[in-house]
Amino acid sequence: PTTAYKPKSADLITMLEDLQGKFRTKVEDLDKEEVKRKHAAEMLAQDHAGAMAAAEDSVASKSKSRARHLQEAEQLTSDLQELAKAIEEMKAYLTELTALCAQKADEYKARQGTRAEEIAA
Repeated sequence: PTTAYKPKSADLITMLEDLQGKFRTKVEDLDKEEVKRKHAAEMLAQDHAGAMAAAEDSVASKSKSRARHLQEAEQLTSDLQELAKAIEEMKAYLTELTALCAQKADEYKARQGTRAEEIAA
């Protein structure tokens, strides 16, 4: 009956070696997949960082531009007020000058009339 018993350990060792090979292959595949996903995540993070930096630069640029435009608008408003004041002063001067010219013209006509009378007499 010792011949009836055959050791089965060789089959068990072969099966365990096969499982070990499959597990190693699976680990390698998973490691490769992890490296790919990690790289993809890093690239995505880098893209987002670049987009954020560009957006921040854009915001800063537009803020500076807005501040400059507001300052220009204030200056132009001030200039407009000064011009409006100058126009009003010029209108007042024109009215005054027109009245003075009309007065001088009347005085001249009166003097011409007096001279004509003196010459005639």
